[in-house]
Amino acid sequence: MPSDPPARSRIDSGPFWFTISALGSLGGVWLSDSVFQRYTNPPPRGHAVVLAGLTLIFLAGLAAWKLARAGLYSWLLPLAAINLVLLRPGRSGDVGSWRLEWGVMGLAWTLAAVLVFARLLRRSDELERRLHLEGAFVGLGSGLVAAVVYALFENRLPELRAQWVAVWLLLSWWVGFLLHARLYRWRT
Repeated sequence: MPSDPPARSRIDSGPFWFTISALGSLGGVWLSDSVFQRYTNPPPRGHAVVLAGLTLIFLAGLAAWKLARAGLYSWLLPLAAINLVLLRPGRSGDVGSWRLEWGVMGLAWTLAAVLVFARLLRRSDELERRLHLEGAFVGLGSGLVAAVVYALFENRLPELRAQWVAVWLLLSWWVGFLLHARLYRWRT
C-alpha cells in the first residue's frame, strides 16, 4: 500500500504564498496609485513610495511563481481574480489611443495567462486535470445561472461589467475545484 505524500510545511503551502502574493499586490498597487493620483510629477519622497510599491509587486510576482513552481495551480485562480479587481482593465477612458493600448495589453496578458495555465495543466496528473475540469464546470454552470438571474433583474441592478464576470468565473472555478478535491478525499 503506498504511503501518503509528506505534508508540506506552512512556508511551502498554497495559502502562505497566496497570502504573500495577494498582500504584495494590494500594497504595491495602493502605494503606486496613491502617489500617481495626487501628483503628475511626484516629489522626491514619492519616488521612494513608488519604488516600495514596485518592490511589493515584484514580491507578489515571486510568490505567484513559487505557487506555480510548487504545483499549487489552483491558488493561481483566486490570485488572478484579485488582480483583475486591483488592475481594473478597461479603465482607459474616452481617449481612443489609450483604449487601443489597454485592449492590446489586455489581450496580450490574457493570452499569456491562458498559455501558462495550459502548460501548467499539461504537466499535471489525470486527477488534477479532472478536478480542474469539474471546477470549471461549476464555474461555468454558476455563471450561466447568475447571467439568467441578472437578465431577469437587469432593470434594477447596476450595469454589468466584463471584469466582474471574469472575477465570478475564476472564483467559482476555484471553489468548484476545492469542493471536488474535498469530495474526492472524502470518498477515498
